Amino acid sequence: LLAHNRDRCEPPLPEREVSAIAASVARYPSADETAEFSDNDLALQFSDLHADELRYVDDWGCWMRWLEELWGKDRVLHTFDLARELCRGAAAHAKSLPTKRRINSAATVAAIERLARCDKRHAATAEQWDADPWLLNAPDDTVSLRLAERGRIELRPHRPEDYLTKITAASPKGSCPRWLQFLDEITTPLGGQPDKELQGFLQRVAGYCLTGSIQEEKLFFLYGTGANGKSVFVSTLAGVLGDYAKTSSAETFMESYTDRHPTELAYLRGARLVTV
Repeated sequence: LLAHNRDRCEPPLPEREVSAIAASVARYPSADETAEFSDNDLALQFSDLHADELRYVDDWGCWMRWLEELWGKDRVLHTFDLARELCRGAAAHAKSLPTKRRINSAATVAAIERLARCDKRHAATAEQWDADPWLLNAPDDTVSLRLAERGRIELRPHRPEDYLTKITAASPKGSCPRWLQFLDEITTPLGGQPDKELQGFLQRVAGYCLTGSIQEEKLFFLYGTGANGKSVFVSTLAGVLGDYAKTSSAETFMESYTDRHPTELAYLRGARLVTV
């Protein structure tokens, strides 16, 4: 600038004024830097980094996080924190102070999160979650029950592409002598032998509850005079099923001349054992 000032300005500006102009211009980012750190560019970088671990479900208005065993709702603004982390890293590489400040602003963090919602790598629908009725998510593995009626089950590693949001409290391994003893106790009539036919029926009921299938269209009623194992049987199944077990009021399933509150049925989404 000093050389241009001497060669092209008549009379030349004072050197102090030229230096002040140069310092003022240097505070503004270049066009290339502005494009490199635009909201859209930063949002694309965000999706490149987190495409495998984050989904946004517009129907639910929330982000879902992959937690190594299942997907869960982002209830602690983890997605925003990841956007902040990206902004801190980008700001460290920016050259101009105004660009650094803009990248680190709350507005930029919020813009990244909003733009990422519609990225095809993140966007998800409500229908794709827990969609396979024959998959059961357990702590150690994902269990495929498609061949269970033939006496076979398939165990495979947890996979994000299964889109499972629930998990049981136990995995299918080991023996259960106390449970078998309990079945003998509650199916043995006074002075008789354990009713193996009834035990087989209870086994089929329990197995049916492991699946998300409704092809049998069955509603089971447990009745008795009391202290005959009904509550223990149901509470044990519910304990094993973990997230797949829910409780509800009888009114939820009764005919009504008024509309039910939608949250009553939404609460039961994905449930496989519902007790009343």
